[in-house]
Amino acid sequence: MEIRRRCTWKIFQEIEYSAEQDQINLYNFFNQMVDNIDDNNNASCSVPTNTRDKELLSTADEEIDKLLSYNEMQVNPKYKGPHITIPITLPVLCELVDFFKAGQILDGKYVLLILHETILRMKTLPNISEVNINIWKQITIVGDLHGKFQDLCTIFYKNGLPSAENPYIFNGDLVDRGHTSVEVLITLCCFYLLYPEHVFINRGNHEDFVMNSRYGFVKEISEKYQRAAKKINNSCRILFGWLPLATLINKRIFVVHGGISDRTDLEELTKVRRNQFQSILKPSHVSLDDESSMNIETILEWGQILDIMWSDPQPQNGKKFNNYRGGGCFFGPDVTNDILSKHGWDMIIRSHECKFEGYEYTHNDKILTIFSISSYYTKDSNLGAYIKLCSLDQKPKIVQFKSNKDHVTSLTNRVSANEESAMKELREKIYSHHKELMEEFLKYDPDNQGRITVSDWSISLENVLQLKLPWVMLRSKLVQSNDSQHVLYATCLNGYKIQSSLPQLNSLSETIYRHRQSLETVFRMIDKDCSGLISSEEFEEACHMLNKYSSTHIIPSTSIKDLAKTLDINKDGMIDFNEFLEAFRLVTISVQENQKDID
Repeated sequence: MEIRRRCTWKIFQEIEYSAEQDQINLYNFFNQMVDNIDDNNNASCSVPTNTRDKELLSTADEEIDKLLSYNEMQVNPKYKGPHITIPITLPVLCELVDFFKAGQILDGKYVLLILHETILRMKTLPNISEVNINIWKQITIVGDLHGKFQDLCTIFYKNGLPSAENPYIFNGDLVDRGHTSVEVLITLCCFYLLYPEHVFINRGNHEDFVMNSRYGFVKEISEKYQRAAKKINNSCRILFGWLPLATLINKRIFVVHGGISDRTDLEELTKVRRNQFQSILKPSHVSLDDESSMNIETILEWGQILDIMWSDPQPQNGKKFNNYRGGGCFFGPDVTNDILSKHGWDMIIRSHECKFEGYEYTHNDKILTIFSISSYYTKDSNLGAYIKLCSLDQKPKIVQFKSNKDHVTSLTNRVSANEESAMKELREKIYSHHKELMEEFLKYDPDNQGRITVSDWSISLENVLQLKLPWVMLRSKLVQSNDSQHVLYATCLNGYKIQSSLPQLNSLSETIYRHRQSLETVFRMIDKDCSGLISSEEFEEACHMLNKYSSTHIIPSTSIKDLAKTLDINKDGMIDFNEFLEAFRLVTISVQENQKDID
């Protein structure tokens, strides 16, 4: 059971890290595409123009007021929730939390008011927050929340609300992935406004507009706040740029989202112009495609931030590029010891990685990872946890929890359910690379016998999918065999077929399915008013841009208009992303039998 559990966990992690790497690798392509869309489209809520980037980097309060003005907005007359004023009070904040628990949406004007006030206060903070635990005798450290408001409420229920007597550090990745990122962010902003000297919020790698456009935060804002979406997105971009980079407890415990590298330097971090890095993946004030355009100061600043936001510990000594995530580094115990010795620290508390128990000690207990979401990958996949630090001379107390209210099932049932979910994701990953896998398999089967050795099959999967998994162990669940040494490789691709309603687009459909999340990102980029809909004209322009930046014209020009009409299923003149995917969906192989009728 433990072997099965670990194998399942490995599948989840490999696919997650692969998606993050894809985000970085594909961003430059999509950025080029959007840069070439006309000025009106560049007014998109999720990827501003260069002019707006410069405006958003302004440090003047009056400029922020001008950009994010909410005074002219009117509260929706149908709104029945709490009415927010500044300074906020605890009774109103408790009412807001209950309002969010009931699944209600705060009016857009109040969201902007809270974000605006938080930005103005965050601007006054240093890059590294300093905390003296001797004053309070305790402090709670919370890891990734990723838009899971239910988990945040569980922590508050078990540990108490933030207060002058109950301080908290929230260690980044507040948003994305979950469906209640707005509620998590606004709740924590309100507690910070109420207790600015007792609530500390560190920045994570998902407090980044590039990540937000891919992993759901921008989409969530668009769906919840259509008329105020653009202003709210801009507010979040500015706020995330002003979040402190880390927290130092009694100058002995360094709390940071990702990790460190051999070049991490506290003095350098205190000097970083953090607000200029609203995206860590692609700083908006420099061109990462041309490093000669950066001065040495910018390169050093970017490297310092990238390392502490994106890095992960490794068991081996040394440091190497973090090829799993596509950013930051893997750092070993020797790097940890050197940095601790250099700065006089006792340990580093970080987040950034989901752990089965909600936490994990590494590097001789000098690194403590804390992850505060339960059931992250699927139901019962992991526990959430937070840290209760009462004394620097005592080992941190770990409090584990599970916010899912469903009946706790047996270990066997939990492992089986998680295994099934992981295998489904893995099969979809395999199916989406159908063509490349067949080409790779055929290299080991020049006589076209339909079978190859288990070793060659495993090597082929790893080469194409770039997932380091125990393929031999997974063989029985993925492919059929006629003996113990060989597999019938085509059978691992059976069961699903990617099919387009236009025969000439079959090759494109596999590419679109594989990068469906990235294409959804592009849709949001060209959605002017963040309505979740694009016009036929906008879709046609996007197709032309895809053709322009591909090696071949993957969409025939003569088919673009017809395709736009086909995708508009309800004939309302607009296309949503579901309509787009309807033409390029995964269907069971049995549908192939009806292909003649479709033709």
